[in-house]
Amino acid sequence: AGLAVRISLKEAIKNVIESCLGFVRTLNETLGKKFPANSHPILQSFGLVMSKCEAIKKLCIVLIKDQYDILKDALSELEEVKNGDFIDDFGDSAEQWTENDHQVINPSIGLIKTSIVLVKKCSDTIKKSGLENSSEQFLEYDTALENINKLSPLVDDLSLSLYPPLDWSECKQSNQILKASLEE
Repeated sequence: AGLAVRISLKEAIKNVIESCLGFVRTLNETLGKKFPANSHPILQSFGLVMSKCEAIKKLCIVLIKDQYDILKDALSELEEVKNGDFIDDFGDSAEQWTENDHQVINPSIGLIKTSIVLVKKCSDTIKKSGLENSSEQFLEYDTALENINKLSPLVDDLSLSLYPPLDWSECKQSNQILKASLEE
């Protein structure tokens, strides 16, 4: 992950640890004291810990959304080229695809769209039913982010291999690498 991602994650984790320390401090300070129902200071401290943990989940969703936007952008640029908008910018000097090239372009675009759908579904699942009750669940977030972050450069490589003049072997190799990453 990039520097900004590491800084954001480090800050979120620091906030969780600080809120946990506050929870322990509150627990220590209130040990043995009696409080009216639902007014124990530990409740507020516990709520703070939970909100900080929720922030990690939200950060994960934001990072996935960033990757989703990058993938959508790559697809839209490729669609522009496919629709001829790209050629209009360069006039007659721009190279164009042959009829045979379209045999590999359409499945490649389909693979890019599959990447986008996978990232979107992952984000929706985390929003809807993502849990942060255990270290294993946070590890799952980490693994999901690692795999999603791998997709953007692979989609870029595939997209670049599709620009005319098309190199079939490079395109096929990029497709296979992206497909293998999606299957992880």
